[in-house]
Amino acid sequence: MTLIPITADLHAQLKRSARRRSIGIKVHRGEVTVSAPVRASMAEIRAFVAQKTRWITKHLELQRKSIAQQSGLQFGPGVELPFLGETLLLEATGPAVGVVRSGDRLLIGAESQLYKAKIARWLAGQAQVYLPARIKALAPLLGVEPRGFSVRFYKSRWGSCNRRGELQFNWLLMMAPPAVVDYVVVHELAHLRHFNHSPAFWQLVASVMPDYASHRAWLRQQTLLAW
Repeated sequence: MTLIPITADLHAQLKRSARRRSIGIKVHRGEVTVSAPVRASMAEIRAFVAQKTRWITKHLELQRKSIAQQSGLQFGPGVELPFLGETLLLEATGPAVGVVRSGDRLLIGAESQLYKAKIARWLAGQAQVYLPARIKALAPLLGVEPRGFSVRFYKSRWGSCNRRGELQFNWLLMMAPPAVVDYVVVHELAHLRHFNHSPAFWQLVASVMPDYASHRAWLRQQTLLAW
C-alpha cells in the first residue's frame, strides 16, 4: 500500500479501486485513507490530498477530542498507569521529587495539575532506554539496520520511518504491552525494506511476528493517542 505525505509526520494510505470514479478521503481512528480510481495519476492524488490538508487535520483533532472525552484518562494519586504490561499506582510524594518508580508504585512529587507533564517526561525517558534495545534485538531478524532513532509524541500514529532509514517512535508505546511494542518496532523496521504496505511488506512482518494482526487490532482499539 502506497503512502501519501500529508505533513512532516503524517501520511495517508492509498487504496486504488477500479470501481471508484473519484478520489475520496476517510479519517478513522487516527488513520487517513485515500481511495482513488486506478486511472488517477499520483500527481492528481497528491494535489487532491494537499487541498484537503486542513480538512484532514481538523477531523483528526475532532476525533482525538471525542476519544479523550470517552476515555476519561485521569492523572492523580490512586490512579493506575499501564506500563509495558504492568500496572503502576500513582502516589503523591514530596514536591522535590520528580518521578520515581518503587516496585509497583510511581512516586510523583508535584501538584496534581502537573502530574500529566511529569508522567509524559518519565514515559519519554523510559522509551529512550527501552526502544533502542528492542530495535537492536529485532533488526537482525529482518536483515536491516536503521540509521537513526528518536522518540517523539505523535497525535495520530505510533511510529514512522523515513527514506533516510531513520525511525521515530511515540513514547506512548510505553503504556502498551511488550509484544505490542515489538510489533510497532518490527513494523517500522520492515519499512526499511518495503517503504509501503504491500503484500511483501506484511509477509516480512509476519515472518518475524506471525501474530502481528492481534497486536495491530489492539492498537486500533486504544484511546492512548488522545493524550
